[in-house]
Amino acid sequence: VFEPNVRVLDGCGLLSSHVTGVSSFQYLAVYVTSNQFTTMGGWYNTPAGSYMADPSFDGRVNMGNVVKPQNGVFKGELELNISDKNFKVHAVNPTTWDYLTIAGCCFAQFRGYAKINGTGNYRVLVAQTDKTYSCGAYGGNNMIRIKVWDPVNGNVIYDTQPGAADNALPTTPLSGGSVKVH
Repeated sequence: VFEPNVRVLDGCGLLSSHVTGVSSFQYLAVYVTSNQFTTMGGWYNTPAGSYMADPSFDGRVNMGNVVKPQNGVFKGELELNISDKNFKVHAVNPTTWDYLTIAGCCFAQFRGYAKINGTGNYRVLVAQTDKTYSCGAYGGNNMIRIKVWDPVNGNVIYDTQPGAADNALPTTPLSGGSVKVH
């Protein structure tokens, strides 16, 4: 997922050194179209400040996912469960994800829709790294980032990296289980 920069070439062939005026910032996702996919199963301790309903919570979160290309779209499942808080994010197969991006052999990111405790239509973003492969830029660890928000009002409900850009590398280590980028 990239943050594009735009430079303008004018009618005289001069390239702008900066852009002034009003602009709208968007992310650009370059995604998988082949047989690459990602899976994860395990648990982590959520950083304090991640769960907006109880910012002091820093307990255990169980999670699992699988996302892969299928017939030109991305299908898969996701489940995140904070049993102490009665908070479950769930996207059941055949959920269609907006995109799946994979960098090298060790980083995957995907985004789509899910329900919280069986209701609603929330957005979820997942970034994860696979420690199996030696990828210096990604830390060489099983790391995870989960962001859940309400698309109607933009309110973030859960984010392991509050305030971080959507394309930030994940920083929360798994305490048990593993990430696999296939």
